Amino acid sequence: RPITKRNNHARKHDMKRIEQKLKEILEAEITVYEDILFLEEEKGRAILKKAGRLITDLSVRQESLINEIDQLEGDRIAVTEECGMNMALQPSEPLTLKEIARSLGDERGGSLVEAGANLKNLLVRINEKQSANARMINDNIDFFNLLIEDLKNHSTIKSGYNRDGSENRKAVNPVLFNIRA
Repeated sequence: RPITKRNNHARKHDMKRIEQKLKEILEAEITVYEDILFLEEEKGRAILKKAGRLITDLSVRQESLINEIDQLEGDRIAVTEECGMNMALQPSEPLTLKEIARSLGDERGGSLVEAGANLKNLLVRINEKQSANARMINDNIDFFNLLIEDLKNHSTIKSGYNRDGSENRKAVNPVLFNIRA
């Protein structure tokens, strides 16, 4: 459509609405990711306590938050595509936050870039915490594997188990395992 004062005014109004919607989505994503980080920190404490049920419960709660993120990401992509159309662009991929911010100018675009940077920093912190938690879980698994291997190697008739792990019928002081640990 030809550029007129009316079209230009409508385009500016659309861009303000798109900018506002994008800010709302970014703020919502930051809130949800902060909740994910909190749960990941709780998982770290649960791993140290070897609280398997709590770890499972926290993971289920995180999964529901990840579903929220999926919805927000879909909304964000739709808004960036709308922004591209409003800017009379036909990008093959959704516009980046920096491209949208550039089109808004320094003052208005700066707040979007800042929100994006905050989100990126939060994602880095979550990734670091998840990596630390994974290392702790793997260390626990390695430790328990060593214990089990040692028990297997030292099983005797007196312990109640033979070398292949089968229970002997007559046992003195049998070894009991908590399989839920």
